[in-house]
Amino acid sequence: MRYRINNLNVMKNKRSYALIIIACCLFFNLNSIAQQVSREVAVSAYIYNFAKNIQWQTEDSLNEFHFLIIGQDETIFRELTTLSETKTIRNKAIRVSSSTSLNNIDKAQLIFVAKGNEENLLNIFDRVEGKNILIVSDNYQNKKIVMINFIDSKEGNLLFEINKANIINQNLGIMQDMILLGGTEIDVAELYREGQQSLRSLQKHTENLEHNLLKLEKLISSKTKEIEANKDSLNRQTNKISEQQQILKDQSRLLYQKEQELNNKIQQIADQQIIFEKQSKDLKILTADVTDGNELLKRQRIEIESQESQIKKQSDIQKNQSSTIYRQRNLMLLLVVIIILVFILVLTIFYAFRNKQQHNKELEQKVNERTYELSLLNEQLRVELEERMHAQEEIRLLNQTLEERVAERTEQLASINKELESFSYSISHDLRAPLRAIFGFSQILSKRHRESLNEEGKQYMDYIVQASVRMEQLINDLLDYSRLGRKSIDIYPISVNKIIENIHTDFKQKLESIGASFIVNKNIPDILGNESLLQQIFINLIGNAINYRRKSIPLEININYEQNNKSVILSVSDNGIGIPKEYWEKIFNIFQRLHSDDEYPGTGIGLATVRKSVSMLNGTISVDSVVDSGTTFYIHLLKSNI
Repeated sequence: MRYRINNLNVMKNKRSYALIIIACCLFFNLNSIAQQVSREVAVSAYIYNFAKNIQWQTEDSLNEFHFLIIGQDETIFRELTTLSETKTIRNKAIRVSSSTSLNNIDKAQLIFVAKGNEENLLNIFDRVEGKNILIVSDNYQNKKIVMINFIDSKEGNLLFEINKANIINQNLGIMQDMILLGGTEIDVAELYREGQQSLRSLQKHTENLEHNLLKLEKLISSKTKEIEANKDSLNRQTNKISEQQQILKDQSRLLYQKEQELNNKIQQIADQQIIFEKQSKDLKILTADVTDGNELLKRQRIEIESQESQIKKQSDIQKNQSSTIYRQRNLMLLLVVIIILVFILVLTIFYAFRNKQQHNKELEQKVNERTYELSLLNEQLRVELEERMHAQEEIRLLNQTLEERVAERTEQLASINKELESFSYSISHDLRAPLRAIFGFSQILSKRHRESLNEEGKQYMDYIVQASVRMEQLINDLLDYSRLGRKSIDIYPISVNKIIENIHTDFKQKLESIGASFIVNKNIPDILGNESLLQQIFINLIGNAINYRRKSIPLEININYEQNNKSVILSVSDNGIGIPKEYWEKIFNIFQRLHSDDEYPGTGIGLATVRKSVSMLNGTISVDSVVDSGTTFYIHLLKSNI
């Protein structure tokens, strides 16, 4: 939006009115001439008049004014060169040069960006921002970064517009006659409203990106855990298969031993059968001997009958023969006993043989049953092995699918990082332009018109300055937060005490001014970390302790630690206003604030930055707090010597 600067009511004396009339006449004359001459001649004349109405801080030390044309516009270069031969600026010569590169642009006093080089204007603005250099552009559409910009009206007239805030930020002074040349001021208020809308949309977009990023991180984490679980399951199954294979080997060895024992038993039975056959032969021989004994007994009886008569006669001989008979009877009795024992032995051997056969049958049946069980077990093991193999092709397929998913998620994360870079770019340029305009105009009001304002006006002007400062802090915090995670970091052993000592030096003056005490355990172990991230963590936590202190008692900040075999738990405690328990998790979300700016100033990004920094160090952070008693933040980080 453009508007003509025609507020002539600010001039309060005749001299001013006369000056305005002369300048207006000069403008109309120049404007009519500009419409009659070529555009290049008009552009060159305007550039010369712009330079005459701009004051450089360094111009007293200059021997000449350097006009640099970016681009290959030979007509404008020729016109400016011709003009520089007859014109000067405050009795100093003008030197005109042309270049297609951006080398040494910071040595010029005025840079003209010709048509066709609009893409270079942003880089030029970044390189000369804050320096004592004026940029003149030709038909550039982004009004947030222009200083003086030529425009062509629908009627074909050459006009120009001015962004005074950007000129002031370049430490350039604008003379009163600049406006009288006929330019229009860019509506900074509209740019500010656009910037506010852009900021709100960017904040929502940032929250969505953060939410999506957390979802992706959780998904990747869950998939990683699933992969690890699958690996553990596969390892357990492999170990189980190995155990079953070992059991199968042991059972095979046991079966072999049983077969050997069975062969030994069969051999023993065969040996016993041979012994039994020998005993049977001996028994037959013994039976034949008994039969012969019976025949002998019969003959003896016959002899006794025949000799009975002689016995009577020979009583003395009879006594001797009686004793012989008695011995023979005992022998017969012994033979009967032997026959009975042999019969019992045969029966015993027979029953033992039958029992042995029964036992062999039972043993053979058990061996067959065990063999069948082993075959079933082998079949079961074979099926289980096939299932395990199938579960392994599936696990490999799952791993391949997971790798593809991880690659896809990585590509999505890269896309999100690009969006975050675009977001940072937008904040750096689109939001800072209206902020610079607000701050620049507030400085103009403060320097030129503060005395003419009443107390309410002065208060409103102070509010504008304070809002600009808060906006600048918010933009800086957003940029710092967005940069986290988009750049690789190095993790290395680092001294926490040294980091805290350096930060304490920065806060020392502030702590002394509020009468605060700062206590640090000097024996904190070294951890695996990054100096830049640790500085951000402690700067935000100590800054919060200072901001959210209780005014009624002196502030106390205590930094201590606990440790175990693998990690160090750092604690940052204060005796401030405390945090209600229902907000312990919410305070780590971006833009989450529990108090207004009037009570406790801040942007709501500090603790979100702390949590993200701790996460990048492979650590965790938690909070414990009591309202009106104080707050303690616990940070879990890995030791450097694990």
